[in-house]
Amino acid sequence: MVSLEKFYSYTEVFYEDESLKGRFQPLLDDVIKRLPDKPPFPVIGIFLIASRALVIEHLKGLDPRKKAQLDVTPESRDGHCFTGINENGDINEYHISIITDFLEPKSDDYIKGLIIHEISHMIYVWRLLQKKKSDYAKLGRKAKQIRFNQIGQTDNIPETKEYYEKEGSVNAEAVRLGFGKEIRALEEEFANIK
Repeated sequence: MVSLEKFYSYTEVFYEDESLKGRFQPLLDDVIKRLPDKPPFPVIGIFLIASRALVIEHLKGLDPRKKAQLDVTPESRDGHCFTGINENGDINEYHISIITDFLEPKSDDYIKGLIIHEISHMIYVWRLLQKKKSDYAKLGRKAKQIRFNQIGQTDNIPETKEYYEKEGSVNAEAVRLGFGKEIRALEEEFANIK
């Protein structure tokens, strides 16, 4: 399992308001302590726990094409993960945003499910990269970057078949990591919104 000291040596957490820390930090810590201490960790990461407006401003800085914002524009979305992939096909960073606008009445299991769901986005991308890493070595630089962008894309249009397929795969990854109860809480809440 990942030690908190090790995890926070390469991951920063930013709160829009320090009052959020009291509720969210223990939940984040619980999720982190349960993660396996193996690749893709350690990788440099940032968690932003903030309002939708601040998250959108943050995403504009990460993705000048502004496509990453699509994933947080529906009000039913409470999180986002942006994964950076270098030219060798390795994850060199990730940015996870937890959107706090509607989380106050949500259960702790829902919030932990949301946190592990977003972390699982990054792990899912890492697994895809590992499966075909030898194939990528044969590609030219531009073709390789196009392929990496496709794998790490954060701009799936919400409410499409492709979006739900990817989200299902990400949730399966979270369950594989031992977070079945939390993912069920997340999925049950999401089903009530639809």
